[in-house]
Amino acid sequence: MSKQLGHQPPQRIINELRLLQRQHPEHPEAETIEVAIGYLEKRLSMIDYPFFVAGRFPLGQDMSKAATKLSCSSG
Repeated sequence: MSKQLGHQPPQRIINELRLLQRQHPEHPEAETIEVAIGYLEKRLSMIDYPFFVAGRFPLGQDMSKAATKLSCSSG
């Protein structure tokens, strides 16, 4: 799912999870899927990575790598 979040709007992934729930309501992981949906819904504005990439906003991992390189090279 994390790779999908990097390339698709989060609402699309939530919709796919909801479809999965409807298709397999008795699935043993149904509760886990519901928890995942709730987690994603609460964070929609924070996890819209395609939007951030299109706007050229720096993402956390890249910022951390840059800070580590800078601190290691200046020491």
